[in-house]
Amino acid sequence: MSVSISEFGKLPSGEAVLRYTITNASGAHASFLGYGATWQTMFVPNRRGGLVDVVLGYDTLEGYQKY
Repeated sequence: MSVSISEFGKLPSGEAVLRYTITNASGAHASFLGYGATWQTMFVPNRRGGLVDVVLGYDTLEGYQKY
């Protein structure tokens, strides 16, 4: 299992919002934001062996800031 950290966006105050991604040995991975402990993505294998995102999340920080 591995963990990676990347910048997801910046708040109006200039503070960076980080995304934490956890990946297992088979390639399934989940991402969480440091913005309200938001679960952003969860990619899991489908019947055909491809990875599919099963969490409804936004691609940008602005999407989360609207609600």
